Amino acid sequence: MRILVQNIKELLVWGRLHLRLEQARFRGVKIKIWIRDDDAIEFTRELSEFLEAMHDFPISLAVIPGNIKDTLVNVLKMHPRLTILQHGWMHENRSTGLPSEFPDGLEEKQVVAELKRGYNILNNMFPEHYYPIFVPPWNRIGDDIVEDFHQIPLGGLSVFGNDSGPISITNINTHVDIMDWQLGTGQSTYMILKCLINEIELRLEHDVDTPIGILTHHLKHDLRLNTRLKNIVTILNSKQAVDWLVFPPRNNRARV
Repeated sequence: MRILVQNIKELLVWGRLHLRLEQARFRGVKIKIWIRDDDAIEFTRELSEFLEAMHDFPISLAVIPGNIKDTLVNVLKMHPRLTILQHGWMHENRSTGLPSEFPDGLEEKQVVAELKRGYNILNNMFPEHYYPIFVPPWNRIGDDIVEDFHQIPLGGLSVFGNDSGPISITNINTHVDIMDWQLGTGQSTYMILKCLINEIELRLEHDVDTPIGILTHHLKHDLRLNTRLKNIVTILNSKQAVDWLVFPPRNNRARV
């Protein structure tokens, strides 16, 4: 695949990515990659364009269950390799500090009831595609809330960065955000690749196999950003050192 390079800096960073992946291949190391797209509630033009660009790659769609619309089920017709994750309840800020829907200090009974409702909504709507990993809005959640996950049951947590929850909880985080939130636009190819390479180097240096998560927000994308991301993941997919993280199907889950 040929990609139009914008400048010498971008050319050099593509070369650095190739070098690091060749080092991983030579050492027999597999770099695991996954994509988490946040804030889905309905089937929109933006979501359709994003899924069309990502059609050949597995996507984990973080869905807000309290705001979900029936049209969202159409995503299954567009994308054959889709996993549905639970993205909070209503995506409402209930923190007096940094934004968080589930900060410490909330009444446990209320929290458990909301988490269960979200679990049941997604489990019923996407019985073969829902996977019980919780994605807290703004990537923040109180430690006390995580301790309640066993009542749902939610077996995993996904935030941004390398934070980890209790030992009993599986952490599958994201690390590369393709949005520049200060500017409200997509990151350049150079910046996305730079962040990705840093995460690859971290895993090679410390000999860890933690998956690298790419974080996307389809509602904020334009066609150029979707194309940028498609180019990057297409190149990744062509490398022997890269494996895609795929969540196994979970059938016959009961209501809680």
